Amino acid sequence: MKSKGRGDIFSMVEENLPPECRIAIGMSDPRIIQELTEVERFADLLIVSGAEIESDAGFEIMISDEPERELVDLLMRGEVDGAVRGTLPASK
Repeated sequence: MKSKGRGDIFSMVEENLPPECRIAIGMSDPRIIQELTEVERFADLLIVSGAEIESDAGFEIMISDEPERELVDLLMRGEVDGAVRGTLPASK
C-alpha cells in the first residue's frame, strides 16, 4: 500500500485509519511512552502493561498480570480496533 502524503508512516496511518480508532499498545519499557504522543493524533491509545507506568502524556493505562493475553482479549472482545505488541516480549 503506497501512501499519497509525505511518504512516512504517519501519513500512511492517517490516510488509512477510521476516525475514532482505538488502539491498544503493549508496553514493558516506559521510556518510549513519550514517542507515542505523535501517534495520539491518529487514534485513541490504550497502553497495556504488566507494571505501573508513570506518564505525563495523558494516555489511558491498563495494568494486567498478563498484558500479552490482555491485548488479545481486548481485540477479541471488540474493545479496541487494533493491538500492537509494542515492547512486550514476543515469547509469551
